[in-house]
Amino acid sequence: MSKIAELLNLSEGKTNVEEGIMNPVDIQQTRCNFGVGYGADLRERTVTVSKFFPSIQNANNMYSLLGRSGVKLSKICLGTLNFGEIDAKNGSRPGQLNKKQCHQILNRFVELGGNCIDTANFYPWFGSSEDQHSESIIGSWLKNVDRNKMFIITKVGLSNTDGIKINDINSFGVSRMNLFNSVESSLKRLQTTYIDMLQLQAWDPTCNVYEVVKCLDELVKSGKVRYFGVMGFKGYQLQKILDAARMLGTQRVVCYDGEYNILTRGCETEVAEVCRTEKIGFLAHSPLKYGLLCDKYQVKDSRSEAATKDNLAAMSKPFDQLSENPIYDCTLNCLRDIAQRSSLTVSQIAIMWALQKSFVTSAILGVSSIQELEEAFHILNNGLRLSPEDMLRLNNISRMELSYPNQVSLISIYDSNNMEDSFQSTFKNISLLPVYLSQGIVGESNRMRAIKEHEYQSIDSARKQELEQQQQDLKRRANA
Repeated sequence: MSKIAELLNLSEGKTNVEEGIMNPVDIQQTRCNFGVGYGADLRERTVTVSKFFPSIQNANNMYSLLGRSGVKLSKICLGTLNFGEIDAKNGSRPGQLNKKQCHQILNRFVELGGNCIDTANFYPWFGSSEDQHSESIIGSWLKNVDRNKMFIITKVGLSNTDGIKINDINSFGVSRMNLFNSVESSLKRLQTTYIDMLQLQAWDPTCNVYEVVKCLDELVKSGKVRYFGVMGFKGYQLQKILDAARMLGTQRVVCYDGEYNILTRGCETEVAEVCRTEKIGFLAHSPLKYGLLCDKYQVKDSRSEAATKDNLAAMSKPFDQLSENPIYDCTLNCLRDIAQRSSLTVSQIAIMWALQKSFVTSAILGVSSIQELEEAFHILNNGLRLSPEDMLRLNNISRMELSYPNQVSLISIYDSNNMEDSFQSTFKNISLLPVYLSQGIVGESNRMRAIKEHEYQSIDSARKQELEQQQQDLKRRANA
């Protein structure tokens, strides 16, 4: 019997924990989420794995699968909008980092287990020189690390110039011309031969969606881009580009990037449903609402002051619009209450809330110091999660008022708060344990027993009868 089979004691239908081999401390340190198969309704189930395989539990805490791509991304993706200093002639923006500071954060990010870096061909937005371009800073660092271990995301659609220039009129949009030109420029700045994922920054109504999909497919086949995603699309636009790829038989979108935090939940109405049904990843950028959910801005006067300055917080809605929303202060007070009770920071609670949403693959987080980065990874390294009661409280207090037809659904006849987990179609809860099972470390019969046991435990009782019928049909066919 193999090591895992022996430790799980699958042949006996029980774990060695029941035999007294593992103490409660070991059990607490070696829990992992166990999911099987694509398209199944994935539920969390705790499976006890021996202390000899601690990496399995750590992987489940740290990484999520990006849709059906098979790529494992760290649940914290490093945002780099604040990488690079702004030229003095263009004013100042507090929080921007120089090259040395950026490299220090990148090094620590990798040490903590991060592998996903998000940038764009126009970061740090307008007014930076070429050597202070975020892609250039990342490229100067990337050439000194193992490139194959990093997942680099960049974007196309906007230009790094302040406004449309007549002599650079085609530097905007997703035309074939700009797509190919932008990719070549990004590769040069990043000092690499390929981009892991290229994202379309926004929907371009001037371009034929089928032409765009074919161009992206060509870039993938050329090896210059490996995957592509979209950002800021409406729900119907996301579905349209997915359907275009399906019709043409080309590479498809594997990820959606959208602003998502406890104060901005618009993606839940349509985009999240498309991501679930099409089984693509979702990257939640601005989980701290451009910094307004940081602890230093929990005093109302400081939030108001921050949102009126020329910094990243000001990129959010004007503060007076936020503060006029009746749920704004209530949500912040609830976050603060949970943080104090849990001995955590408001920022950590906000990040945990986003990561525990069923459709979220990873949260794109920009930091201005190593301390902020370590604070975020403290959540992953320790497997911290909000209790169901706290999640329900935060969901309810920040819930949007839906307008027609978004509030029309058969789900309304059920308890919608309990429906979310049952409709999970993301893959972040798939354990790496099935990888060991599928590679034959556990024998064939034991593997099937493990899968069968999981399915019976994780799937609603309403589907058990259906599975039993399928098994009976398979047996009849085998005996025929």
